[in-house]
Amino acid sequence: MQISLNTTRNQANGTPRLSDVNHIGSQLRVARGDAIFQAGDAADNCYYVVKGVVRLTRLLLDGRRHVADFRVSGDLLAFDSDEAYDVTAEAVTDVTLVRYRRREIDQLTRQSSKLQTELLQITRMDVLRLQNRILQLGCQTAKERLASFLVGLADRGDEEAEDGCSIELPMTRQDIGDYLGLTVETISRTLGELKRDGAIRVVNRSTILLDDVEGLRLMAEGDADDEPHEQGRRCEYQGLAAHH
Repeated sequence: MQISLNTTRNQANGTPRLSDVNHIGSQLRVARGDAIFQAGDAADNCYYVVKGVVRLTRLLLDGRRHVADFRVSGDLLAFDSDEAYDVTAEAVTDVTLVRYRRREIDQLTRQSSKLQTELLQITRMDVLRLQNRILQLGCQTAKERLASFLVGLADRGDEEAEDGCSIELPMTRQDIGDYLGLTVETISRTLGELKRDGAIRVVNRSTILLDDVEGLRLMAEGDADDEPHEQGRRCEYQGLAAHH
């Protein structure tokens, strides 16, 4: 079974469908490598990803690039922006979007309690995703981060992940490293470790077979028996939570 990040996902995978907005949207195609919007631009539009993969990035004060997230088919984009976009959105592949004017979405939201509820659900999901990112960067080893990333992508496919499924990774190793807070060398080395563990098979640079989905899930949660933990390693996220 192949799990592609370029297929349209259904609601069973967790992305809410917005009610009563199709009539105000217009289709937009963006070529691979082109920007959909830039950080700092006026947030006049928001989007629904029909097909393709979008990379969200921001520049840190020291000039380094940080990959904040990837959005795939079935995801919403920039519905939570304020007056200006706080990230740059770029097409990793050729992308098809539905573009909505924010003022029209805002007007419909005031008129529809159902749409208000759906947007609130989206906000809650984004908060949960952010919490998981803090946990990932503050607590997990490189192996746990990569296992979590691979399983997370598989879970965003249009079928339930199972042993033997394959995932397509159109993003570069540098993209993945910038997202997980790891170097390209660490990404390559960790993929090799997962391969030797029998958890994955690397078909080529963009296709990976997941041979042990449950093992990867356990690894991502820090429960794998063969996952070494550094002496005295502590979770910064839990430490922060303890102070509130």
